[in-house]
Amino acid sequence: MLLKNVILAENKSPMYWTKQKDLVEQLLEECPSNRDCDRKLYANVLYMQAVKEGYNPKEMSLMQFLEHFTKSEVFSHPESIRRTRAKLQEEQEGLRGEKYEKRQQYHQQEAKKELGYEQ
Repeated sequence: MLLKNVILAENKSPMYWTKQKDLVEQLLEECPSNRDCDRKLYANVLYMQAVKEGYNPKEMSLMQFLEHFTKSEVFSHPESIRRTRAKLQEEQEGLRGEKYEKRQQYHQQEAKKELGYEQ
């Protein structure tokens, strides 16, 4: 593991997935801590995308990574990853984290207040 509870799939082939959705699904299945933390999920996505592109994240400095990150169209946008995670968790109950229900309840309450159903 590169970082505690962050990078998980070092032993998996980065070619296992071809679409962003497949990668996010793989990471949610293999590491439950990704289910409740978009930062951890995004770090794992960047790691796997870097490996797939032939980079070795273990040997890159932060500056080298940022240079590749800003010049490449390979790396996913964080909001895209967040939306993909949310859709997968909506459709597949087994990919939901411990905080999923709390988030849903909060958003439902906020929507009711906004629509005037609750005071």
